[in-house]
Amino acid sequence: MLFVFYLNLRNSLAGYLMSHLVIIGNSYIDFIHLRAPLLKELRKENKDMTLMGPMCQDSETLEKLKKNNTNYVSYKINPVNLNPISNFLSFLDILIKLRSLNPDKVFLFTLKPIVYGSIASFFLKKTEVFSLNSGLGRVFTGSSIYNKFVLIFLRPLLKRAFKFNKKVFFQNNDDKDLFAKLNICHPSKSLVVNGTGIDLKKFHFSKEYKCDEPLNFLMISRLIEEKGLIYYYQAAKKIKKLFPEVNFLLLGNFCKSKSGLSPKIIDSWQEENVINYLGETDDVRPFLKKADIFVLPSFYREGIPRTCMEALATGLPIITTDVPGCRETVIDGLNGFLIKPKSTNDLQNAMMKFINYPEIIKDMSAEGRNLVENRFDIVKVNHEIVEGLR
Repeated sequence: MLFVFYLNLRNSLAGYLMSHLVIIGNSYIDFIHLRAPLLKELRKENKDMTLMGPMCQDSETLEKLKKNNTNYVSYKINPVNLNPISNFLSFLDILIKLRSLNPDKVFLFTLKPIVYGSIASFFLKKTEVFSLNSGLGRVFTGSSIYNKFVLIFLRPLLKRAFKFNKKVFFQNNDDKDLFAKLNICHPSKSLVVNGTGIDLKKFHFSKEYKCDEPLNFLMISRLIEEKGLIYYYQAAKKIKKLFPEVNFLLLGNFCKSKSGLSPKIIDSWQEENVINYLGETDDVRPFLKKADIFVLPSFYREGIPRTCMEALATGLPIITTDVPGCRETVIDGLNGFLIKPKSTNDLQNAMMKFINYPEIIKDMSAEGRNLVENRFDIVKVNHEIVEGLR
């Protein structure tokens, strides 16, 4: 009896380890930086692994993508293009390449690859499909006619796509519940994981705030309206009139999207001596170490903001909005403060609590580190995803 059980177990494991996994995303940069630890774990579990993403012409980047005997296949994709012909060609490209690869499993990141990859996989008889929603962004939060128009077409497409999925990962319960309420994804297929996780070996707890020094508030984000940059500026401007010694730092890259802030706007904030723009970087750790409080007044549907998790790991209390994704990183009053979205007054009041009572920083720092260790450790998060793909 035991021998039969052993044979069945061995055959089951062998079948899994002999699988060919194809992972489709809309950014090869995310494969290298954001998803690298997860890809490393998935590579151990699969005989063959292929990444599919946009065309990459840089030889050094291609070498990184093909690390550990991983294949890289490019396909036509424009994440923001709504042209129906262009999008249909993207779908066809994915379908043709998936049929050529004939994988056992397909793992999809972000909305367009999820829709196109799921529907394309329907034509592959033996392929199991999994998707990971890393945040719903402006499509599900915007109130413009444009957003409503996009949503009219997107909802039935997502509903159709998820019918072909074995399992769908969400990064917060709000997104999972919304998709269930809209009848897009059945709860029985849904699994919540805590963001992308944070490598606690890279982000060390190192906060020793000295109460006699001016406070440094830091915001890290892409420079787009939805991240709440204008509210950060407005709150900082009011506080600067009362406490000119307090510093308001900003780190992040400019974006070409419609909601992107121009360099002229950021320059004007600097000329007013309100915001100190630090540029952009591939390594946020030195900037987090020099800061005292992290701020993200986003009104965007985040998955779980990576910058908040990094700030927690370093030991920064957080001020962020009470919106899906962001609220997962703060227990209000314990490791930071939750504020109303699009509220300069709420943000200013939260900042003033730290200015008037800087002694709370020490306890909040420790609580934040405890939260990230218990909830957002990348080892735990990746383990849940790997198990979910089995």
